[in-house]
Amino acid sequence: MKLTEQKYIFLIIITVIFLSLSWFVSDPVRAAKIDRYFLYSVDDIFRYCHVKASVFDGLVFFSPYVKLGYAVVARIFFDILPLGMTSLRIMNVLFSIGILVLIYRLSQKLYAFSSSSYMVVLLTVTFPVYFLLSISTLSEVMFCFFLISSIYLFYIRRYNSSILLVSLLPLFRQEGIIFLFIWAYFLKNLSQRRKILLLFIPFSLWMVFILLQNIFNHALLWLMPGVPPYNSVAVFKQSLILMSIFIYSPLVISTLIGFMINLRNKELDTLKVCFVSYVLFLMIFQVVHFLKFGLLCRELRIVMPLVPIMAILAGGVFDRVAKHIFMKKTGFLLMIASIIIIMFIQIIQLQRDYFVAIDLVTPQEEQEIKEISVWLNNYLSERHISQVYVPGVLTSHRVIRRLWMYLPGYIKLCAIPGDSLEEATMINDFVLDITALRYIYINKDKNGEKLLISTRLYDSGLLEELQYKLIKELPNISLYFYIVNR
Repeated sequence: MKLTEQKYIFLIIITVIFLSLSWFVSDPVRAAKIDRYFLYSVDDIFRYCHVKASVFDGLVFFSPYVKLGYAVVARIFFDILPLGMTSLRIMNVLFSIGILVLIYRLSQKLYAFSSSSYMVVLLTVTFPVYFLLSISTLSEVMFCFFLISSIYLFYIRRYNSSILLVSLLPLFRQEGIIFLFIWAYFLKNLSQRRKILLLFIPFSLWMVFILLQNIFNHALLWLMPGVPPYNSVAVFKQSLILMSIFIYSPLVISTLIGFMINLRNKELDTLKVCFVSYVLFLMIFQVVHFLKFGLLCRELRIVMPLVPIMAILAGGVFDRVAKHIFMKKTGFLLMIASIIIIMFIQIIQLQRDYFVAIDLVTPQEEQEIKEISVWLNNYLSERHISQVYVPGVLTSHRVIRRLWMYLPGYIKLCAIPGDSLEEATMINDFVLDITALRYIYINKDKNGEKLLISTRLYDSGLLEELQYKLIKELPNISLYFYIVNR
C-alpha cells in the first residue's frame, strides 16, 4: 500500500470513530458510559443553550460570557445541520480532524520520516483531554484549530493570513490574548513592527464594547462571585492526583525529551516559544487563582491548545529513532497499542474525580427531567410565558441546567440575584437573563403570574409570606415549581 493511501485511510478511520462517538453521546445516559468529565458538564450545556437561544435573540452574540467567534461559527453549523447539540459535537469533530491534518502537514515539513508525522497525530488524538473535547460542544477545539492554523501559516510564510487569524483568537477564547503578544514578538524579529498594531484591533474593539456594556448594564458586576464554581476548583492534593494522571502520558514524556534534543533546532523556535509561553501562563494563572480563591483550578481543558504543539515537539524523538523502531512493524504496532491502552486508563482515572461524581445525573433522574421538561414547555406555551426564574445560586445546578438544555431556545432562564435562597426568591422588576447576560423586565402571564423553579421545598409560612403557590413537585430530583402571584 502506498504512503498516500495509508495517510487517507488513517484519517478516515479517525474521522469515522469521532463522528460515531458524537452520535453515540447525543444521549446523556450513553454519554456517561464514555465520559462524565467534559460531556454534559456546565459549560458543555451552556454553549449549546447560548447557540440555540441566538436563533430567537441576536443579542446573545454580544453577551460577555459568550465567545463571539465561537458563537458565530457554531450558529452557522447549527443552521446547516439542525441536530441540536449533536450539530455542535459534529462541528468540533470536524475542527479536531482539521487540527490533525495541519499538524501532520507541519510535521512533514519539520521531520525527515513520515512515520514521525503519524506518531504526532497519534499522540495528539490519544491524549485524553483532546480525545474527549473533540466530541464536546466546548470552544477549546475551535480555538485550537485557529491557533494551529495560525502557526502553520506562519511556517509557510503566509504572514498576513497568520496575523489575521491570531488577531481573532481572543474572540474564541480569552487565552488568545497571550498569542497576540507572542506574534508581536515574532513580527518584531521579522522587522514587521508596523503590522503589530493590526494584531490588537479586533480585540480592542471587542473590549470597548464590553466595557460600554458593563457601564450601562451591571450584569458583569453581579456575575463575578466571591468564590468560583465548585466544579472548577481543587485542593492541592486533588490537583496532584489530576496531574499524576498525565505524568506517565506518552505525550508528556515524549515532549520533554523532544524539547531537550531539539533545543538548538531553529526550525522549531516558533513552536518552542508558543509552548514555553503557554506553560508560563498556566503557572501564573494557577498562582493568581490560588491567591484569589485559596484553591487551585482543576479545569484540564485549558491545556487543550498545548496538546498539538506538544505532539509536534515530541515528533523529534520518533524522528531520531525511526530507523531502529519503525522499520519493524511488530514494534510499531506494539507502540500504538500501548499508547491507546494508556489513553483509556487515563480516561477511566478522570471519571473517578470526586467533583465529577457529585455532578452526575443518574439515568432515572435524566428520564424524569426529560418528562418534566415536556410538561413545562406545554405549561409555558399555554400561558405565553417565555421566562422562567431560578435563584441565582442555582444557575449551574446539575438538574436546572439539564432542564434548560431540554427546553426550546426561546425560553429564557432568568436568575434572581441574592446571596441566600430566601433572598433569591424575591422577584423584582428586573432579572438577569443568563443567556444574553443582561438585565431584562420580568415576563408575566395574562393573570400576572410568574413561574419560579427551585431545588428546595419552602415551608408553608414562607410560601404565604412570599405569596407563592406550589404547582408541581418532583422530590426524587429535588425540583419544585412555584407560581408567584405578585
